[in-house]
Amino acid sequence: MTPPEHLLIGFSTASAFYAAEHFVKPLEKKPVGYGKLLCVMGLAAILPDMDSFWGTYTSKNPWIGHRGMTHSFIGVAVIGLGLAIVSALISVLLRILPAYWHFWHDHFRRKEFGTGKKFHLPKYLLQPFHWLPFALVFLAAFLGGVTHILADLPQAKSAWGGLPIYFPFKSGGDYARVGGFGLVGWYDFRIGWGLIGAAAISIPAVWLGMALKWFKNKFFKVTVISWFALVFAFNAGLYVWIVNHVRHSSYVDDRTWYDSQMKWVASAPKFIREPTQEAFKIGVSLFQQSQRL
Repeated sequence: MTPPEHLLIGFSTASAFYAAEHFVKPLEKKPVGYGKLLCVMGLAAILPDMDSFWGTYTSKNPWIGHRGMTHSFIGVAVIGLGLAIVSALISVLLRILPAYWHFWHDHFRRKEFGTGKKFHLPKYLLQPFHWLPFALVFLAAFLGGVTHILADLPQAKSAWGGLPIYFPFKSGGDYARVGGFGLVGWYDFRIGWGLIGAAAISIPAVWLGMALKWFKNKFFKVTVISWFALVFAFNAGLYVWIVNHVRHSSYVDDRTWYDSQMKWVASAPKFIREPTQEAFKIGVSLFQQSQRL
């Protein structure tokens, strides 16, 4: 699949992840915010394809070929750990100014009035590295990377013969590969548009659910739980549709797959057809240019 599809799968998974947190513990403050989840899972869902910039499309060697070591469980775990560390460092930087204000506000309040608890500056600054938020960000990033692997498994074998998901382990002297079922091609316009719709619905829905938490009576508490359950069910239903769509899509060669995509585009409404055609041209051009670097 292409980066936009992987990105939107990551966004949809982040919405499901956050919704699950809310209908399990709806009124508790969450260790990881929705915006951070969207960014981390979205990036984690596309970063395994960074080997496109150095990997050759004709090699099965996972060290130098595309769909190599970054398309493995250990690869997405390393990517997830890197994203967790980077996001924590950014959070620390963003906390510097609030920490400075809190420190002096607390200092003068205790000096003038003798009240208030002592503000622990290091504890406040390093909160993103606390085990719970850090572990949740890592888990979110890892799940985002796993969605990339799952989305690529039903792609065509091409030169790679599947994904080295168990890298660096070998089988029969070569790196074991899984997938390459040839059910879908490099991209699928229907899946892409389905996920665009999912992101367009899920993100406002989550914001609305967060706004409903402002109301403290019992009715709204039940409404919040029910609302986030619906957000989760919507995104889970999307994955069921994707699996069913892929299961019934089988292409014997590149031409069959391409003709099927173009046939769907030709029958799509104008507001879908024209952006899709333009995006396809831009995507092919960017891909060709990246290969020349």
